[in-house]
Amino acid sequence: MQEDASQDTIDHHHPFGEVKAAEENRRIYVTRIVLWVSLGYTLVFASIAYLSEDTGILTFLLSYATALLLSLAILYSTRGYILSAGVATFAICLLFFYLLVSGGVNRTALMWNLSLAPIFVYMWGYRTGTAVACLVGAVAFLLLYTDNSVLQANYDLAAKNRFLPAYGFLVALSAIHDFASFRLQRKFISVSRRLEHIANTDVLTGLKNRRSTQLLLSAGDDTRTIGDNGYAIIIGDIDYFKRVNDSFGHECGDKVLKRVAQCLRDNMRNEDVVARWGGEEFLIILPNTDLVGAKRLADKLCAVVQALEIEYQSHQIKLTMSFGVAASDTVGVDYDSVLRTADKRLYQAKERGRNCVVVT
Repeated sequence: MQEDASQDTIDHHHPFGEVKAAEENRRIYVTRIVLWVSLGYTLVFASIAYLSEDTGILTFLLSYATALLLSLAILYSTRGYILSAGVATFAICLLFFYLLVSGGVNRTALMWNLSLAPIFVYMWGYRTGTAVACLVGAVAFLLLYTDNSVLQANYDLAAKNRFLPAYGFLVALSAIHDFASFRLQRKFISVSRRLEHIANTDVLTGLKNRRSTQLLLSAGDDTRTIGDNGYAIIIGDIDYFKRVNDSFGHECGDKVLKRVAQCLRDNMRNEDVVARWGGEEFLIILPNTDLVGAKRLADKLCAVVQALEIEYQSHQIKLTMSFGVAASDTVGVDYDSVLRTADKRLYQAKERGRNCVVVT
């Protein structure tokens, strides 16, 4: 929501959706504070009106307090921000024009109305809120500077000439502050997401790292990461990778890891997850996949890696990989059991001569 709160469906996993959700939460928080403070002031002045036996003001203030309570009830019970802010805005507009028309106590209405100006901006955001505040200001201008039978208070010209510029200044200042807060919040979320990406990504290959993959696996109740119909895990290890490092150096080893990572990634579905599990080991999560489907993919990867042509300083480097495969439909839904089984089968593949896939 760039600046205005809404109850539209929010995708919290999308950067814009995250900003929108954070902005809505901020707007709700600010609105709660405004409503509670307004309610407190209203009850204080209602008490004064009661003690002064001013029935007219007392009735209006109690009605205003009721509207604020209704707005708070909506906000707390359903988090229906738009409806809550709408009720509050309607009540504040009534208070604004009641004070403007009647003049308040000793014609202090203009002073109190200045305090209401920023509320529109902070409840609705710097665009919609400013538009609402300007509309209210325009109506106030017509009431103050045109001959009409509505305005009961008799303001002197100096007070009127100072009220509207001060009102406009407060609205502009509030809009600038709200806009700056929104931009700062968006920047903060952007930096947070960038840091999160760095923390969860293997620097060399660009794949997910072990930390982020473990978090992904532990979220077994999240169907977006594991799948509704079970899942499979493949753990692959580059055969004799130490020989590559010893023979050609770590620069060559890094190149091999990058090529293998890209090869694995290129042969995955969009929903599959490929991670560097550690060293020359890679882990693949296959949502909604059984053991048969996982074995089929592992066999394909085994052949694809073997067919890779990697050249380093005029040397042709040939690779093979060993794979261990396990699936929740045969091992159980506990990710730790599936992971341990896949790891055990990887070592069995090593013992069987490497460059193979073990599923049992």
